[in-house]
Amino acid sequence: MQDYDEIENFILDEFVKVSKNNDNIHAVLQATLDAGTKMGYTDENMIRALKDLYERGFTNFNVDWSALGPSDPQISILDSVPLTPAGYRYWKENSH
Repeated sequence: MQDYDEIENFILDEFVKVSKNNDNIHAVLQATLDAGTKMGYTDENMIRALKDLYERGFTNFNVDWSALGPSDPQISILDSVPLTPAGYRYWKENSH
């Protein structure tokens, strides 16, 4: 079982890092998911963590899935930046 707090913090860090060099929100999401795979995080856990971050009001990626669960995610992009102001504040206060 992977630690969701670790994955959530990784996602926030990657969103900030990747979005500094890329303003294409789709590319930011894909680069972050790819980086998570390289870290050994499963796709399912990355999607679950992304959904948790959205539900906490930290990201602009609304994640929903069908009856198949997180293996069949539908991701809606709500803004042109990956983090909400609350998400950025949380990242800034908790980044190492």
